[in-house]
Amino acid sequence: EKMSKSKGTCYTVNDLREQGVEPVVVRFELLKAHYRSQANFTLDGLESSGRSVQKIRSTIQRLRQESNGEVGEVDLSHPFLAEFTSALSDDLNMAGALGAFHSWLGGSHDNPAESLAVLERVDSVLGVATVETVASASDDGIEAKCKAIDLARENKDYAAADAIRAELIAAGYDVQTTGDGTSAQKKLA
Repeated sequence: EKMSKSKGTCYTVNDLREQGVEPVVVRFELLKAHYRSQANFTLDGLESSGRSVQKIRSTIQRLRQESNGEVGEVDLSHPFLAEFTSALSDDLNMAGALGAFHSWLGGSHDNPAESLAVLERVDSVLGVATVETVASASDDGIEAKCKAIDLARENKDYAAADAIRAELIAAGYDVQTTGDGTSAQKKLA
């Protein structure tokens, strides 16, 4: 359906920012459509793009930890980069390039330094992983709330842990508790 102000289906970037959508998510959503076709721009699509950007960023963060910050060297002869650039060379087939990218991203990364180099090459095209989100003033106490969840769980006060978790979720955070503790990341969309 065509976007229309009178139907309420027209969004400006400022409208989306007011809804808590980061500009980098809009960028990724727009990248998914072929430049010659009409884009199906939906809020569900933005949420999906937000999850994709978050996955890219968390993978980069994990690979940086595993490689101790070391970045390997790769060129376009790398099997995945060859597939990625081949799709882009085919009339800027972003859908094909992103499909290959998501498959590679979900695979195993036995050499974190090399994988990190590949991700940096891909992001030089996509431009979504290195763009930082705008931190809000309320982000200061998030780490303390995560520690409070861990402490409440340790003391078997699950009701208190759930209440703090619900508070973080209501504030727009994805909250995860693992064996290493609780972490919260601001949702991008």
